Amino acid sequence: MNKYNWLKHSLLLTVVLMILTANVFSQKLNTDRPDQSDGAGVIEKGKIQLESSVYFTVVDENKRSVVSSNLVRYGLIDNFEVRVLAEQGHHRDLFIEETAQSQYPLAVSAKWSLLRDKKSLPDISLVGYLQVPVTSGTQSSIWSPAVLLIVEKQWEPFTLTLNTGARQEAFSKDWDLQATADLKFDLGEHWQVFGEYFAQFSKVLPFHNVDAGVLYYLNRKWMVHASAGTSLAHHPHNYFINSGFAVQIN
Repeated sequence: MNKYNWLKHSLLLTVVLMILTANVFSQKLNTDRPDQSDGAGVIEKGKIQLESSVYFTVVDENKRSVVSSNLVRYGLIDNFEVRVLAEQGHHRDLFIEETAQSQYPLAVSAKWSLLRDKKSLPDISLVGYLQVPVTSGTQSSIWSPAVLLIVEKQWEPFTLTLNTGARQEAFSKDWDLQATADLKFDLGEHWQVFGEYFAQFSKVLPFHNVDAGVLYYLNRKWMVHASAGTSLAHHPHNYFINSGFAVQIN
């Protein structure tokens, strides 16, 4: 398949899913995209959700990547979901090695809600990833894990989400510390905007980044989004734009 054909297929899938899942708007969809912070919420038991984004990233003047990041979430039991993450596309390995908005080419994941819906306390969850080293690429991958603590608190119309944890790199045995801080603001029932800081702290140099974006909730099962971000004081400097959707299938 031509490396850009999947974009046309993604657009077709988007239209089909939108028709199949159209419903009266009642509440915002619980998503982990498009920002780099995993939210504390988990999918309801028996529900399936797809979250898909396409990143166009300029790593430096001569290097660009176009990568689709897709997350499938399934509510296995109350307060616990299992997930599959796939990041594939043009110059995928460059995207994963040289940016902080990447994770793994292919990974299994799980999220556990430890505390939620306590009025005076934040929601708290744990999320873990394990890279599955079976995808093709220019470099050899390993069984790399990542574990993050999620703390989230809402003060309407604001929601603050913090992530912190450790991640082993996709193509080496080195570890990074990760941290994110995301602030969302509700603009009525359908619109939401966010601004975010996210960073990786390795044994070499810290990698600081910021991004911002807008989310539009079409109904209670469907959301579309667009965002942009950039590295800060990092060489090589990189920046990206990102668009995509989330849909609850059942």
